[in-house]
Amino acid sequence: MICQIFFKMLNKLCVANIPYALNPTWKKMPMKQPLFFVSNWKMYLSYRANIALYQQYKEQLVSTVTTTGHTLIVCPTVSALAAIAHDKSAPFYLSGQTCSAYDQGAYTGETDAQSLRELGCTYGIIGHSERRIYHHETDEIVAHQAQQLLHQGLIPIVCIGETREEKKKNQTHAVIARQLTAVIRVITRSTVPYFLVAYEPVWAIGSGKLPHQHEVERVFSFIKTLTHGLDIPPIKLLYGGSINPSSVDSLKNTKDLDGFLVGKTSINVAEYKVVIQACNW
Repeated sequence: MICQIFFKMLNKLCVANIPYALNPTWKKMPMKQPLFFVSNWKMYLSYRANIALYQQYKEQLVSTVTTTGHTLIVCPTVSALAAIAHDKSAPFYLSGQTCSAYDQGAYTGETDAQSLRELGCTYGIIGHSERRIYHHETDEIVAHQAQQLLHQGLIPIVCIGETREEKKKNQTHAVIARQLTAVIRVITRSTVPYFLVAYEPVWAIGSGKLPHQHEVERVFSFIKTLTHGLDIPPIKLLYGGSINPSSVDSLKNTKDLDGFLVGKTSINVAEYKVVIQACNW
């Protein structure tokens, strides 16, 4: 009996000193997952400059992406998609910056979702604040865009976010609910494996100002509550707006964060590499 008690005490003592990788009590600790980095090049660059930037990505970011396990999604101008897709030798995914709400017809200047798929895209950005503001795209239009992407098997990157005035009036959750609900109505029972929701507070984009981490966490928590129990694919939550080497540390540990939507910083490869490496767990 004394021997049994002794060996039980010895066993507890040994287990307590086992490294965490082997100690079963550490299995309950949350492990940080690889992130999505969506590189929105907007209209900062010409056709040739888009091609040149993609070459820089291949030369300088491949090893960073492969070692970190992060997913890098590149969003060049539509004119450069064909050339970049033809040279698709790097482990990056392509995305359109927007798409038409219609499948075909007399819609001059529009790019249809089928063409995005044929140009090598896996994703498509919709609802970006610049499209909502400058091109007057409504929640209804964004929902139709989502529908077009889904019909082609493309994964939507849905941008949502409030303006400064809406924030001052404490309307953040109301705005997000309105913008997201419109898309959820068409994404129900979709066959895509997941879709991305990028929270981009309009007042933060390009301003150099960031929301506090707890503000982003409250938004993410609200989105999870809003979509809980719905028959939709899993949501991956991104943050976008003034992400750069100086700001990424303040948000990289945000609860429920699945990645970043990065604008101007993504066209400076050296700075962008710092951002990605800052999230190397």
